[in-house]
Amino acid sequence: MPRGRRRLDNAPLDRPPGFRLMRMAWSQALLLHWPLPVKAVRRLVPAELEVDTFDGRAWVSILHYRVRGVRPIMGPSIPWFSTFLQVEVRTYVRHQGEPGVFFFSLDASNPVAVWLARTVFRLPYFRAEMQLRRKGESFRLSCLRTHQGARRAELECLWTPREPLPTTSRDELVPFLTERNRLFAPHAGRLLTCSVQHEPWPLRRARVAALETTLFEATGLPEPEEPPVAHHADGLGLEIWPLREISADEMAAWFDTAASPPRA
Repeated sequence: MPRGRRRLDNAPLDRPPGFRLMRMAWSQALLLHWPLPVKAVRRLVPAELEVDTFDGRAWVSILHYRVRGVRPIMGPSIPWFSTFLQVEVRTYVRHQGEPGVFFFSLDASNPVAVWLARTVFRLPYFRAEMQLRRKGESFRLSCLRTHQGARRAELECLWTPREPLPTTSRDELVPFLTERNRLFAPHAGRLLTCSVQHEPWPLRRARVAALETTLFEATGLPEPEEPPVAHHADGLGLEIWPLREISADEMAAWFDTAASPPRA
């Protein structure tokens, strides 16, 4: 296998354990990715999880998107709840060889969505004031965390989407960062997980004209020394399974039913 190449073993199973919980779509998405020293990320990730690396470095990402059409699988969307803006800070991890994402924080502009996500998914959601403006082909995002008792954090970014990334010439970093369908979250001494399935990201290159953020400081991470790898996506549909505790038997069942890995 060529140097630096990593097989993610992350093709979603036909029938993940449990039932689907909800559907939603993301639009006007911005994806910013930075390499950081593994040691800086390791101390903020639960011990049960391995910090995943690409070319020897951990990666931390800030993602922004407009959430649309949130609805339960068996019900309609709720107009005052189903559309809002969101910003997440995440890193990339493995549990017993399976890749996924670990969230440091998620800021959302809808307080009801924040309450439900903290209650149902046990994720570190925070209320925030957000505004997304579009002028011509460019987008400007403003985000200010307003959650009571939370550390203040801000994000200001101006970007312009560019040409689509050709799927036939993607380098190894892009799938490492985007082809992950499982999230992990610690709660009360347990490790929880859920499936998030979607089609491949329809990525475009993005030119970032201005960027200011205190999200790294608020998270306890060092400021990156390099400019971000930046992408934009016009839209993406997702299906989400309920959060549940990981068991050894369940993990073995996932691997038993997964497709056989390709030869190196």
